[in-house]
Amino acid sequence: MVGFPITGPYRELLLTLEFIILFTFMELSIFFFSKFWKNRKESNRSIVEFDWGVFFACFGTAKIFFIMGDFFGFDHIIFPTYGYFSLAIGGTIFLYHIESNKILPTKFFSTAFFGIFTLVLLVVFLVNPQIIKTVAYSLGFGAFAILLFYFSIILRRIWNQYRLNSIGLLIGISLWLLGFLGTSDVAIALFNGFEIRIAGDIGLLTSLLCVGLFLNSIPSLAEIGWQGKVKYVILTTRTGINLYTENFQEKKTGLNEVLVAGALWGVQSFLQTVLSDSHLRVLSKGTDVILMEYGKHIVGILIVEQELETLKLLLKKLVTEFEYFYADIVENWKGDLSIFKPTAHLINEIFSLKKG
Repeated sequence: MVGFPITGPYRELLLTLEFIILFTFMELSIFFFSKFWKNRKESNRSIVEFDWGVFFACFGTAKIFFIMGDFFGFDHIIFPTYGYFSLAIGGTIFLYHIESNKILPTKFFSTAFFGIFTLVLLVVFLVNPQIIKTVAYSLGFGAFAILLFYFSIILRRIWNQYRLNSIGLLIGISLWLLGFLGTSDVAIALFNGFEIRIAGDIGLLTSLLCVGLFLNSIPSLAEIGWQGKVKYVILTTRTGINLYTENFQEKKTGLNEVLVAGALWGVQSFLQTVLSDSHLRVLSKGTDVILMEYGKHIVGILIVEQELETLKLLLKKLVTEFEYFYADIVENWKGDLSIFKPTAHLINEIFSLKKG
């Protein structure tokens, strides 16, 4: 039979592991907040690092309350409840920003779920705190499902470029879930001992190392949210004649794609007369960034909110596949734009973008 606060031969080992996990959560939080602040000073408008800072800070705060309730004689019902509130509020903030940047295509459903989660916990806490742990665990499975869905989207987007890192993230997520379950009171009661909690703590600590290493090993977390940063896709001939355009932010009017394509070619021609063998690849215009990729017959142009390596690679892929598909047509093109209508399918396949 196990009881709280935790005493006996496992107390020192468990407490050491718990404090190491707490320290790791807070270190990761400070790291990502610092990274966000550095990017902000460098005019990088990504907020993904801030979200991860919040994510780890809320898990760390929850761990503080769990330690107080499990090891130091504080109320074993009340103090873990504060930890549940920390996780719910942190999840709400994290997912609100994720859905605002259209990284999750769930139209604020996930944010609403976590918001309702927080309100339900508050009501249960005021009415009958004795059952709050059961309610938290029940809703927690839905919360984990949403987070797993978010991570699955990340994995799909970066798998080809960062396969090794993706495998590390997948291992980390799996260990995180197993570790979190292993440290729960339900698991301890089910196995009638704290050995399962030791295993859970080790799994949780290992998962933090995997996830932290992965998140730090890619060029920028901003790359994860690249889809919400694309405004226009434009394909022109090498002489600036517009072949195909796609507008992914139709509500933002005032941009004439034909004029933009012509103007860009004019700048390019000017630079080529000054610097031999040079190509204009990136051009900033107000709050927009214009990316360009040159093929044998066409120029691919992306108008985006931020210069990202992912977008450059995808633009290059678009130009390559467009020219492969329309090789004979472009070379002998007579001016019929309707020929290029199937390009919409190619763009959707490469960018997985939808208007709206």
